[in-house]
Amino acid sequence: MTHLRIGYQPSTHQIAEMIAMEKGWWKEDLAGFGITEVTDHQFSSGPPEMTAMMGDHLDIAYVGAAPPITAIAQGLDAKIVAAVQTQGSNLVLRPDLQLYLTIRSSRAYNSNVSRGVDSGHCSQKIPDG
Repeated sequence: MTHLRIGYQPSTHQIAEMIAMEKGWWKEDLAGFGITEVTDHQFSSGPPEMTAMMGDHLDIAYVGAAPPITAIAQGLDAKIVAAVQTQGSNLVLRPDLQLYLTIRSSRAYNSNVSRGVDSGHCSQKIPDG
């Protein structure tokens, strides 16, 4: 895979994705994994975003908690790998992506961690100190 397709919804809940795309951080951080192109696709809400992922049109989705749970129950082969902010948005990956550790070390992920979101624990605060 050389082209990564990311879905998102244009809101402050998913601002990290938009900033990472605008600054070129996705492409820069994932280049070492052979990713040469990153495109993002805007959705008005989670259900159509999950429909696109189920149709193999997205590799990663920034999306609220309920839509991927429903899509996974309906057969989507994906995993919620990170909470991306404290109001319930998550990062969902197709399992064939071997990018999880890179995403954990990416600037977009780390900017969320510094704001109190612990990946792997949906909307859980990181203890101070």
